[in-house]
Amino acid sequence: TNTTFEQLLRNILMELGLDADGQDKLTLLRKLNAYLIHQLDQQSTVAVIIDEAQNLSKDVMEELRMLSNLETCKTKLLQLLLVGQPELELKLNSPDLRQLKQRIGIRRQIKPLTPKESRKYMEHRLHLVGSTTSRVFTPQAVSMICKYSKGIPRNINVICENSFLIGYSLSKKKINGMIVKEAISDMSGSLVQPKTPEVNDYYIPSFR
Repeated sequence: TNTTFEQLLRNILMELGLDADGQDKLTLLRKLNAYLIHQLDQQSTVAVIIDEAQNLSKDVMEELRMLSNLETCKTKLLQLLLVGQPELELKLNSPDLRQLKQRIGIRRQIKPLTPKESRKYMEHRLHLVGSTTSRVFTPQAVSMICKYSKGIPRNINVICENSFLIGYSLSKKKINGMIVKEAISDMSGSLVQPKTPEVNDYYIPSFR
């Protein structure tokens, strides 16, 4: 997302399988518009999802707003979805992006998982590889992972991975609380920390 609008536009066209080499911005926009109209005729909707959108410059964000002007007399041709950290909301609240903010149709914020949700998340990830939580973790280990991860999926992943590595080196078939404690200690501050207990992890606007 550390890119100019023209670079971003070229990347969008390339992801859609369109040639974007050696063409100016106006030509690229026309090509995108023609593609979107064709997709509309096929009863398809094109969505552009931009991750880590908090890194976009304000100039690029303003030009993204112009993409939301691609429309027919009846419907929008493109759906834009920005996904980012809480800094994205702060940027969108700045006065010079007022018009962009007015175009946002839907906002959603994903809060940290509850302990119950964290357990279900672990169970789901292990189920995908043919295992279960009770098979590889003691109850104490699961409780510690849920507590120290603070409900952030990335933290859960990292703690579990490091615990498995330590358990493997010790030839343990099940991860206990002592192993999890060692894994957390070894990470010493590398876990992602939420800004405050009330701040959500992601800010997701969708442009009308």
